[in-house]
Amino acid sequence: MSGCDRPRVEAALEGFFEVARSWEFELAWKLCWLERDLADAGWRGGPPAPPPPGWQRFTLVHGGEDDPRHDALRARPPQGCVVDDSEGCFTLRCERPGGRLLDAVAATCAEIRDEYGLLMSGWAPTAPATGAR
Repeated sequence: MSGCDRPRVEAALEGFFEVARSWEFELAWKLCWLERDLADAGWRGGPPAPPPPGWQRFTLVHGGEDDPRHDALRARPPQGCVVDDSEGCFTLRCERPGGRLLDAVAATCAEIRDEYGLLMSGWAPTAPATGAR
């Protein structure tokens, strides 16, 4: 890098770091509100204990309404999952074995796809549903 390029590169890097700092603040601000919302989610006695080692908690969502495949899943959900329709869409709250969250989600989605022909299109880490294990 020549001496005349240095000020231009430093200015570009400073702009980059300024954007990164604003993104970091925004992320921290959103996580703070998320934490507050979860704390106010109505848990009696505080939030649930973390899952045991080697287990993961998550929610799977299928946005299709009145899909006949939901009936089969309601009647016989995968082991460790319970059906929850309270969110306005078909939802499974699961606590399943897996070394990592993605491992547990992938195995559960594959099982649902193979057994019921349903692709669960959304997922998120979650608190446990009553009776999930």
